Amino acid sequence: MSLFGLCEMNILSFETNFGKCSVALFKGERIFYTESEQQFMQSEELVPLIVSLAKDTGINLAKDIDFIACTIGPGSFTGIRIGIATARGMRKASKHIRLIGISTLEALVYSAKDSVDGLDNYNAIVSVVDAHGGQLYMQKFDRFVHPLSEIFVVSREEFIASIKSDEFVVGDIEMSECYKISIDAKLVGEIAKKIIKNDKNRNDELNPVYVKNPSVTLKK
Repeated sequence: MSLFGLCEMNILSFETNFGKCSVALFKGERIFYTESEQQFMQSEELVPLIVSLAKDTGINLAKDIDFIACTIGPGSFTGIRIGIATARGMRKASKHIRLIGISTLEALVYSAKDSVDGLDNYNAIVSVVDAHGGQLYMQKFDRFVHPLSEIFVVSREEFIASIKSDEFVVGDIEMSECYKISIDAKLVGEIAKKIIKNDKNRNDELNPVYVKNPSVTLKK
């Protein structure tokens, strides 16, 4: 896709895995952004945020959106389902829309590439997000964002012990060993632009990344 063509595209992106639900619209070269005021209100607020942003920007959601991008996990089971279901529902209503699924671990590495100097000095970039219960999701990438490993679930202790001196750690967690980056809809949209430009064969089916069973306690 030419740069001119990319500039003409309208990309809707949202992030529903962490904290506040957020939505961004890339309308040509302009970026519009909104987020929920409260934490973990994805199921109640994602669709209203999308509708409000479309109204404020004059975008027709059925006619004007070319791509929808969202995170597909690992992360919140509820958040993953809400984001993917919303994107799939919008494509059913408008068949020309293409979908772009971005793993949370992949998103962190893309962001590190743009914000951290000297990554060429490391043999791997280790991406990590909170899996709750004292556990972490982790995956290793090269500096071109190609996976070097599967996604693992490890304890914090196991994770710290496994990190090598030639590996750079990036994550959406508070940890002294980790360069912290927060994932939001603007980051998801920026990554989607890179994918649209460079990865024309990327599958546009949104498949959730579930690595472990949900933490659910059944009532007796």
